[in-house]
Amino acid sequence: MIRFLLFLLFVVFSFAGFSQRYTFLTYSTAQGLPQSQVTSIAQDDRGYLWVGTLGGLSKFNGKDFETFTTDDGLLNNRITFITFIHGDLWIGHEGGVSKMTKNGVKKWAFELDERKTKVSDILEFKGQIIVASNGAGLFKVVGEKLSSVGLINQEYLRIRDLEVNHGVLFAGTGSGLLHSQDLKNFTVIENTEGLSFSSIRKRKNELFATTFKDGLYKINSNNQEIYRIDASDSLNTLRFCFFDSNDRLWLNTYQGIWRLNQGEVELKLKESNGLPMESIQTMFEDKDGNIWFGSEGKGLMRFTGERFVYYNESSGLQSDLILSVNQDRNGVFWYGTYDKGLINMAPNGDITNFQFDNNTIWASMMDVDGKNWFGTGSGLVAMKGSKKLGVYYYEDGTPGDKITAFLKLNSTTFYVGGSEGVSKYSNGKFQRLKGNQIETVRNFCKIGRKIYCATDKGLYLIQGDKLVLVGSFMSTIYSLASDHLGRLWIGTEEGLFIYEDQKIRNYSFSTNPASNFINFLVFANNQLYVGTNNGLFVLSSMEKKDPDIVKYGIGEGVVNLETNLNSGFADKKGHLWFGTASGLVCFRPNKELGVESPPKLVLKNILLNYQKVDFTAYTEEFDQDGFPLSLELPYSKNNISFELDGIALANYPGLKFQYRLEGIENEWSPLNNNTNITYSALSAGTYIFHARSIDARGKISQEIRIPFVVKPAFYLTWWFISLCVILLALIVIGLFQIRLRREREANEKERLEFKSRLLSLEQRSLNASMNRHFIFNSLNSIQYFINTQDKLSANRFLTNFAKLIRKNLDSSEEGNMVTLAQELERLDLYLSLESMRFKDRFTYEIVCNPSIDQESVIIPAMILQPFVENSIIHGILPNEDQKGLITINIDQVDNEMTVCITDNGIGIEESKQGKTDMDGDHRSQGMEITSKRIELLNKLSDQKFEIIGPFQLEDEYRLIKGTRVILKIEQENLDDWN
Repeated sequence: MIRFLLFLLFVVFSFAGFSQRYTFLTYSTAQGLPQSQVTSIAQDDRGYLWVGTLGGLSKFNGKDFETFTTDDGLLNNRITFITFIHGDLWIGHEGGVSKMTKNGVKKWAFELDERKTKVSDILEFKGQIIVASNGAGLFKVVGEKLSSVGLINQEYLRIRDLEVNHGVLFAGTGSGLLHSQDLKNFTVIENTEGLSFSSIRKRKNELFATTFKDGLYKINSNNQEIYRIDASDSLNTLRFCFFDSNDRLWLNTYQGIWRLNQGEVELKLKESNGLPMESIQTMFEDKDGNIWFGSEGKGLMRFTGERFVYYNESSGLQSDLILSVNQDRNGVFWYGTYDKGLINMAPNGDITNFQFDNNTIWASMMDVDGKNWFGTGSGLVAMKGSKKLGVYYYEDGTPGDKITAFLKLNSTTFYVGGSEGVSKYSNGKFQRLKGNQIETVRNFCKIGRKIYCATDKGLYLIQGDKLVLVGSFMSTIYSLASDHLGRLWIGTEEGLFIYEDQKIRNYSFSTNPASNFINFLVFANNQLYVGTNNGLFVLSSMEKKDPDIVKYGIGEGVVNLETNLNSGFADKKGHLWFGTASGLVCFRPNKELGVESPPKLVLKNILLNYQKVDFTAYTEEFDQDGFPLSLELPYSKNNISFELDGIALANYPGLKFQYRLEGIENEWSPLNNNTNITYSALSAGTYIFHARSIDARGKISQEIRIPFVVKPAFYLTWWFISLCVILLALIVIGLFQIRLRREREANEKERLEFKSRLLSLEQRSLNASMNRHFIFNSLNSIQYFINTQDKLSANRFLTNFAKLIRKNLDSSEEGNMVTLAQELERLDLYLSLESMRFKDRFTYEIVCNPSIDQESVIIPAMILQPFVENSIIHGILPNEDQKGLITINIDQVDNEMTVCITDNGIGIEESKQGKTDMDGDHRSQGMEITSKRIELLNKLSDQKFEIIGPFQLEDEYRLIKGTRVILKIEQENLDDWN
């Protein structure tokens, strides 16, 4: 009873039909456009799209807008026209003209009473820049001024458009069409008086002109004959026209955009079929064949072409969520929806909507056993025409109440898949296959005599009345398709796979996770269509190891990137239908889609040490954009940055970049979004920077290649290193010489100090040898000899005393050194005087080795007397018990002379005791002075002076025999210190 009631719920609704819609991409202030009223569009040589608005000028790369305003030097922000002439951008304003070059902006303003006049066109005519205005007539740029060009009269001052054809200037005005060959004489073309022209475009020898009220005209530019084109009665009010690269004429009407081909209207774009706004101010075709519209309030629009059209609720379709598409033998389309049941569209466009107890239609199959079959969320529905014949459920043998897949075997037999496995329909009955523990069946595919099933539990093969698992692939499979090579393609949420030669392998065609969520697979037109969560992919040239891959997304007209599960269907015309989250899409491969050119990559800037620089110091070669073709950089500029920009007006989403630095890197970098590449602290060497961009379709831009050299630091060059070595050697030599000089100076200073001290000591030695006691005592002795009438002794004493005085004085004059003979003579005089003065208290003998040449041996003056004096005073005189004896032995061994002074006095110990008991002020300093002299002589000369002693002499009974002192003198070079 319940099943019967549900069957009665079948409801039919009829509708007049629904229209297809085209896709447009819009860019307004939300995307960066400075203002939503677009007045003019142009494109530069690098590929940037320039957009003039009433709020400023923008440069567009397909993703971002870079805006220029009065802050950048423009005359004002109200842009009415833009065009490129010889690479310079000419900008028409309300009130004048600006010219933008790489060197800056130059501007010309109208006179004060014309400041509200709009520039309508700018072009070059016979070497002059001509400016048209809508109200002030025609001007030419002369120096710093806009010079007015005289027209026929005031009624022709409203100039809307200019065109040059075969050396003739044509001007479309509000009162007729003018022409001139020299800017001096203007003539109105016959039969155009009173016509209000809005635009003019040339094609070969013909001109096409639009008017605001009287439609479209064609003018022969040779004879100026004009006639009206009656393509449609509706083509009366026209604002703009242009020819595309296929010679089709686009017309901007108040009823939208019309396109004429060979005089016939072949396309109408209006709000009812997708045009966002019918009030269009300008149209433009870029170098890739993309058509752009500038609107009066909805910004910039791009027409994605006719390859993709879509249907949704706004175009009359009952639902935006289409899950299945099919076409019966009569050409009738059947669309299964997620929420509104079944939609039927007849060839004449009439549609019918069928409502069921469960309006989710997962799958459909046409013309089997005289019926069309539809899998719903609650039962299998059979229909004939618009009549519902019955609903089949699990108890009727279906594979569950949720039916999701069909496979037609012939006109009476099919397989059906559902939530409980697979059933076969034959002879009006359903039979479930064994092995149905596979959960939901998503799709079937027949290759030869084999039938495969896509299930939630992997890939299965139908063998007789049972299902057999294929391999060990247990992931959920959503879709299957076979190609003309007999390979099975498998779509999963984890990517695309191929089953070939009894092996399942992954086929990687994208790294984007959304692209690897496969919703449907359809093989048609020798191409594999892959519906994903990131748009539609088409694989062609399937015979190749790596098939060609093209992606279609929002930029190509796909209304929504997320496709619906198993919604793909190829109709009898080769069109692909599929459902998305935003409506039903029809892909028509035979329709054009612009020029699928590769993206462009441009160099925006090069920074050195993170700063902009003047490159004239580093190169003499520049490209047309002012960037260096090569660089020679000093080592101090070894941090280099490249700022890049990709241009893909129709396909920027998915654009990636790669780069490498030849000289360091051999492989391209991974694809990334980075457009600012920096290389820091580069070592000296030769490098080449390579960069390229790759869009989502895999198309590669032209490569940027910039060679540059980082020169070695001056301190790393061979000449600097050589110079440094030489300089270092000179410095070392200089330092050595300075140090040597300083040491010499120090030594000389020390030597002078020593010599000064030595002189002082010699003076003191002289004074000591001639002390007052000695002189006084000597004079007393002379007086004594005189008083005692001992004239002989007096004369001898006086003579010797005089000789000694003279010797001492001579020594002070002759210097520090004397011959051994002179020193011994003086010593003999001194001893003879002391012997006479002390009344023969001692005797002495001087013994010199005969081998010693006394005249050639040099010794310090007065060096021996202190030792002899010390022997007399402290050794001989205190011993009154015996006569003293002083022996002086001089000998030489090799280069060393030895002077041995021996006395037979009281010895050292007793002499020390006796010194404290001596009376008087006489203090013998001779020994102390002599020791210091010898110390200084050792420092001043290379010779060695050595004093041994004095030491005490004893006999074998330890009885004191006297005192001895030994003086050793090296003879070599002693005279150098004189």
